[in-house]
Amino acid sequence: MITVIETDSHKIEVVGTIAGPAPVRIITVGSFKRRFGADVRKLIRESAIDAIIDMREDMDLALYVDLDDLYTVAGVNGLGPNGLGWLDNQGMADMLKDGTDREKYNGVL
Repeated sequence: MITVIETDSHKIEVVGTIAGPAPVRIITVGSFKRRFGADVRKLIRESAIDAIIDMREDMDLALYVDLDDLYTVAGVNGLGPNGLGWLDNQGMADMLKDGTDREKYNGVL
């Protein structure tokens, strides 16, 4: 219980918990690219696979990365064990985890 105001005759209380800040799910493109290890960045940069070229070009044009976007999730899954195998399950989870305040995209959506 959190006491908000207390006087001689009245006491106002709020019952419950105060929610923390909302998770950061929209991050800058640079932050997303830095989540890839150097080895995966090199594979992406040098890839001749059409889907990887498309992903790379899309990231170059994007203003931000939405970590909940179906195309983002599908792209990360495509790099995982059931796709190209460039990322393991932990690597996939790391790519899609909540962003930090430093990674947060603060521009217009």
